[in-house]
Amino acid sequence: KVKDWFSNRGRKKAKNRKYLLLPSKLSLKEVLADQEKEAIMEEAHRLSGEVPGGPNWIGFYTTAVKNVKDQLPPDVLRGYEKARREWVETGFPDSYKQKQADKHGTSLSLSMDQLRYDRMGHRSITFTSYVNEEGRLISVVYDFNNLVGPVKVKTFDEKYPEDLDNMLKAWWPYAAYAHG
Repeated sequence: KVKDWFSNRGRKKAKNRKYLLLPSKLSLKEVLADQEKEAIMEEAHRLSGEVPGGPNWIGFYTTAVKNVKDQLPPDVLRGYEKARREWVETGFPDSYKQKQADKHGTSLSLSMDQLRYDRMGHRSITFTSYVNEEGRLISVVYDFNNLVGPVKVKTFDEKYPEDLDNMLKAWWPYAAYAHG
């Protein structure tokens, strides 16, 4: 019985790679961080005495979120809880997506390309587009083939620059069409 217990539970689990951009279990904290960002930043500044990004500032962020949450009226909190459920059911709002794309787009794409190669041997080029917070259409081509796998290869752009230019000429109008 002891042997069975250890064989079922005693193994070290493989570390999960963080490759998903958005949390699968959205908490009220994420909604508050998005909707009450300025109040949270001010509270963290008040508690730490430092500007955002300072060496001790991040240590006060969680406390600042809690303090701001505790100061909100119950009806506002209910509204944020309703928003959390809506985000889970119908998708994240555009403002949240835009911030996440700006902040995590490159690292997520590299993680996904590494994961695809490690698990399936896939090499890929990813054409992405999104509308940023200023309302501008942003398009990025991710090609991490020179970084994934044991054999380092040239990127598509290095090997076929004219072909990539032609692909981009078709991609831009499509990206504009896709984003309305």
